[in-house]
Amino acid sequence: MAKRWIAGLVAATWLVAGCSSNGGTDADTTTTKAKAAETTTTSPDAAAGKEFQALAETTDGAIDDEATTRDDFAAQNDLDGAIDSTRDLRNDLFDFDAAVRALDISDEHASEVNDVLTATGRYIEELDAFLDLTDIPAYNDQLDAETTVRDDWTTAVNALADSLGTDGIGTEDPTGDDTTTTTTTDDEVVEAGGTVTDGTLSMEVPKGFTGSDGATIQMEHESGATLGIYSVYPETATTLEAVAKESAEGAADKNGDVITAGPEDLEVGDFKAIGYSSKAEDGTLIVDIYFDTEVDADNRFRVITVEVAAEDIDTVMSAVEAAAPSLKLN
Repeated sequence: MAKRWIAGLVAATWLVAGCSSNGGTDADTTTTKAKAAETTTTSPDAAAGKEFQALAETTDGAIDDEATTRDDFAAQNDLDGAIDSTRDLRNDLFDFDAAVRALDISDEHASEVNDVLTATGRYIEELDAFLDLTDIPAYNDQLDAETTVRDDWTTAVNALADSLGTDGIGTEDPTGDDTTTTTTTDDEVVEAGGTVTDGTLSMEVPKGFTGSDGATIQMEHESGATLGIYSVYPETATTLEAVAKESAEGAADKNGDVITAGPEDLEVGDFKAIGYSSKAEDGTLIVDIYFDTEVDADNRFRVITVEVAAEDIDTVMSAVEAAAPSLKLN
């Protein structure tokens, strides 16, 4: 039987949250908060926002250019040419993904960054699907699927751009006027006990949380804690153990977090899982539960990420653990 989350990760996280490694006092905490405030004043996100805006505009332009090229092939009934043109766009999206990962964006935007990376990965998957097609009807059906993921990608990009204070990418008005718009969604709020889905996975909303359907599963607890389920795209790792270690250590190194527990063998739904917990500089506790869906080679590994204040860790993680068995593939 897998270890219970509270007995392993959460308990270890709670101990670290309750006492500093050097026996620090409240004065230490005050100093840390003051330093954090200074950092916020000189936030690097302004520069990162400009870089992201440029990346988004370049990639959006590449998408439009490739669509024009593909339409030219389609007009000539050149199926092979149309399919082959998707390779260039696929490479552009891979470059975009790598560039976004390299940006120095603060942890407060982690949810939006993960949404962009997940949407980009799904866009690439749908482009890959063109390579197996052999007839025009199937090609036309795949175009519909591509339109959906492009819309999701645009939504995610604009959400991160808005969070970083930049303009985002525009959509072309049917009248021919180019207008810059931010894509909005009217996702219905799902209360605790209901089910949310990202189209591939679904999960019951834990007690005290609300959620909504979308490109990624996102939930918020009444305490302000957040839960998200994201895709993980490892650089070199191929096993769950290696993916979890590589991802946890990489995230901690990038964000300046301290890993406080893990790896722990866990279970989420029918999936084998491995958990890590860490502590951010501002005291926020982060619990990452990595799991292997074992069915999708390009989008196989996922992570449940919970960010929560120390005083709420037991309540929040008990609710998440209780709902975890409901996680399943659609």
